[in-house]
This record gives sequence, C-alpha cells and structure tokens, in this order.
Amino acid sequence: MYDKYFGLNDKPFSIAPDPRYLYMSDQHREALAHLVYGVGDGGGFVLLTGEVGTGKTTVSRCLLEQLPADTYIAFILNPKLSATELLATVCDELHIEYPEQPTLKQLSDCLNDYLLESHAMGKHTVLMIDEAQNLEIEVLEQIRLLTNLETNKQKLLQIILIGQPELKELLGRHELRQLAQRITARFHLRPLSQEECTDYIVHRLSVSGFEEHLFEPKAIEEVFKRTAGVPRLINVLCDRAMLGAYAKNRKSINAKMIKISAAEVMGGDVREYQADVIKPSRAPAKHWKISSAALVLLMVVIIVFGYTEREKLIKEQDIQIQKQNVIAAESSQVQNKNAALQEQVQQLLQEKKLREQQLLPFLPANVKPTDQSQAYTQLFLQWDLDYNPELDSNVCDFAKTHQKQCESDSVTWNKLNRIDRPVVLELQTEDGQKLYGVLLQLQDNELRVNFSGKQYRLSRQQIGAYWTGNIFYIWNTPADYLEPIKLAMHGRAVQWLKTHIAKLDGVDLIVPPDAVYDYDLQQSVVRFQSKYALGADGVAGPLTFITLNSLFGSGHPTLALNSSEGP
Repeated sequence: MYDKYFGLNDKPFSIAPDPRYLYMSDQHREALAHLVYGVGDGGGFVLLTGEVGTGKTTVSRCLLEQLPADTYIAFILNPKLSATELLATVCDELHIEYPEQPTLKQLSDCLNDYLLESHAMGKHTVLMIDEAQNLEIEVLEQIRLLTNLETNKQKLLQIILIGQPELKELLGRHELRQLAQRITARFHLRPLSQEECTDYIVHRLSVSGFEEHLFEPKAIEEVFKRTAGVPRLINVLCDRAMLGAYAKNRKSINAKMIKISAAEVMGGDVREYQADVIKPSRAPAKHWKISSAALVLLMVVIIVFGYTEREKLIKEQDIQIQKQNVIAAESSQVQNKNAALQEQVQQLLQEKKLREQQLLPFLPANVKPTDQSQAYTQLFLQWDLDYNPELDSNVCDFAKTHQKQCESDSVTWNKLNRIDRPVVLELQTEDGQKLYGVLLQLQDNELRVNFSGKQYRLSRQQIGAYWTGNIFYIWNTPADYLEPIKLAMHGRAVQWLKTHIAKLDGVDLIVPPDAVYDYDLQQSVVRFQSKYALGADGVAGPLTFITLNSLFGSGHPTLALNSSEGP
C-alpha cells in the first residue's frame, strides 16, 4: 500500500522481528554481546529481560543469524509446557530420537548421550527459551538440572532465558535460588531515549530504502511522548502515521498527524485531536459568587493544605535523593561488570579468530577458475535437467520452463542448511580470480563440491576462506508462482499453499484455483514460519515453499551426505 507511494522496498515499521531492522543502540549492542558471550561461555545461564516490545526477540533472531558453524541450537518459543513436554521439545529441536511416551529419565538420557557426542565432535549446544516468564517453577527446576549434564571440565549445555521483567521476579524466589546462582550474565533492555528514538526511526526508514526526512522533528518528539521509547509501539504508531500520510497524499509527517494516529491505534477520541489541528477549543467562562466568609475559609484551607503538601514533598524529595544515590552506586558497579564482560567477549572472539587462523585453508591444486555457465550446467544435472548455455542463454527462463524458480542470495552456513538444495557457490581466490563450484552435499563440517565435473571433499574452513557468501540455486515452485505470496494475492500458487498448510494439521481441504491469500492463511503461515525459524513475516517466499516441499517430499535433490558417493 504506502510502501510503493514512498518508494520503499518493504514496510519499515513492521512488528515482525526482522534482524535486518535491528537498531543497534548501545544497550542492544551490549545485549547481543551478552548472548554471544553466553553461546561460547561453556555452561550455565544467560538472562535477557526487558519490557514488552523493547526488542528482545529481534536481538535473539539477530544472534541466530550470527551463530558459529559449530553451534547447535534449540529455540523454544512457547514455554507453557510441562517438564516432560519441554524435554521432548528440546529433543525435537535437536532432532534427537526418543521412545514413544517417554519418561523424564529417558528423555534426559537421550539428551545427555547427544550432548556427549556433540562435545566429542567439538560442537556447542545452546537452548534458548523465549517468553521464559511463562515457565512453571517445576519446569524451571528441570531446566536447572539440564546444566548438570557435564564432563569433568565443561558444561555440555548453555541455556539462554529471554523474558519480561516478571522473569527476574520469578528467579528471585527462594525455591529457585540454585538456578539464580548459575546465571553467569544478565542484561535488561530498557526503552529507547528520545535521541535513540530519532535514530531508530531514521535507521528503519534507511533499511527499507528511504533516505529523505519523512518525520518532522516535532513529530518524532510526539512519537517519543506517546510511546515512551518502546520500539514496538514506535513501529505501530509510525506505521499508522505513514498510512495516514499516504491517504492524504502527504510526503511528510508532522506532530498533529502523530496525535491523530495515536488516538486511532492507542485509544482516545480522534475528534479531540482533529479539533486541535483545526482550532483549539475554549471552554466558556463561568461566573461564581462567593461570600467573604466563605472566601476567608477557603484561603485558610488552602494555606493549611499547602503547608502539609510542602512537608510531604520535602520528605519525598529526601527519599528520592537517597534512592538516586543507591542507584548511582549500583550503576557504577554494573558499568564495571559490563566493562569486564565486554573485555571477556573480545578475548573470546580473539581466541576464536586465532583458532581459525591456525587452520590452513586451501583448494585442490588442480581446481581451475570455472565460469558460471559450467556451474549452472552441473547444478541442473542434480535435477536431471540438461542445461546447455549455448542454446539456453537465460538460465532463469530455462528454469521456469521446468516449473522452477532461480534465486540469487548472500547467505550464512545456517541459511544454507535451511535451503537444503544444491547451490552454486561463488569463490574468489587470493589473486582475485572468480570460480564457481556446485555444493552437492553438506553435513556438519564436511562438504562435497563439484568443480567442472569433478567432485572434491572439503571442510567448511577450506571452502570458507574463498567463499564470498553469494549463492545461486533453483527450487520447485507451485503452478503460477512468480513472486513471494502476500495478503490479497490469489491464484493457483495460493491454492497450493493453503492446501499444504492445511495438510500439516491433518486436514484435506478442497481449495479453488482462484483462492485468496487472506488473514487466516497469513496467520497459519506465520505459525509455520515460527516453528521452522524461517522469519515469521507472513510472506510466503522461497524458504517457506522449500520447507513445505521438503516436508511433503516433492522430489528434489538435498544436501544430505552420502559417504558412498564420489571420491
């Protein structure tokens, strides 16, 4: 809607936790550093708390994008579970097999075996629980017991708890003191300051492709006043204001428009602000007759009341000053701890960098620079398709004739695992030459790559020294799929999506070919995306369809490693 009007790539103030839009204020950067430290700490708990809407989930999603390749993670979004259900969910997230109707001991044994095996392979395992303030006390106690899984030198499981301020109160209870003592790092996210609010709005507009000044300074002041610096509320209010500007054909947003938008999305009488925009209203003057005696009595009451209130105010000020002194002392201690923590994080990152430098990455000596067309030919062979670059000049047109979509992207190793399809890797040698290989198989640290028809076994470190992060791949599309599916779109691609989403719930729907992508289907897609950590934005793009194809086995090559193939 308004995104095209303002020339944006997408909506800048969506409330979906998109890591691309994470505004790195000093405290958000420090919160992320705590989580990074927690991932590599080697046991215990890390605690991240904050008010609703301050960006906890977005920070955690940003962490997921930056996880080292040697880290396995179990991410639990809905912690309202029993102890048995929680352990079963952890096992499901880590793909650990367990008996039907298992006991707590069986689940714990399965998890312990898995952690020992992962530790032997040099892997780290992290359990991250969002909305942790909803955990029951007995479930928290079971989580504490998970940190007892250890070797003689190291804990096998790192646990990150993310929740609202109630989580701090919950962990302060006497019966949970053993768990509280195992928390090695804590951080509490606060709302943004007014200056940060300005930078936040500019940052999100910039990420969406808007470089001009859309919000007037007074408008941003009004946004901060209405939202108290809570990022989610800022998003809701700014989104509504941009919609209002679009409706009125305006290219800038002032404070009066923010007032009207606030009344619409946060409650209140819109007419009150509209009247304020047009002309301030004045109440008619009222005339009162007061006798002299009554006037004297009134003055006495005012004087006595004023004296009492003054004494009360002085006492409150004294108490406030004492509190501020205590807070200042505590703040100084926290700053010292944070400085020490940041130093530890930097030391950990430096040690990791040194370990990586000790590896001697190399490509096979006989691998020569390979052009893209050769790599495309090898890629299509994995799909049993014969692509000839001399006859089929446009590779994407060739893919579409076989009901496939081509995609170019810049990704991490984690996203490669989610795509789970053969991809063309763009590599660059030390002398600047480009070469392209087809990643055929990937498991843990082992890869199989095809260069000009020859296959090589390589490690992530060997290929990672040259990989630019850029990839090209193809995937099976539903009929009539042209672009990611959004609200109000319709057609056979929507029909396919709705049918398969319903099948996940065990429902066989008869969906017409002109099915519309409505709100109910969008919410189903969001739940699906959340479950499989696909970025819950409600837009059904390549990763959503690829994951559905994998679940329903639509006939496609994967990156599963088969040791019997190749040299």
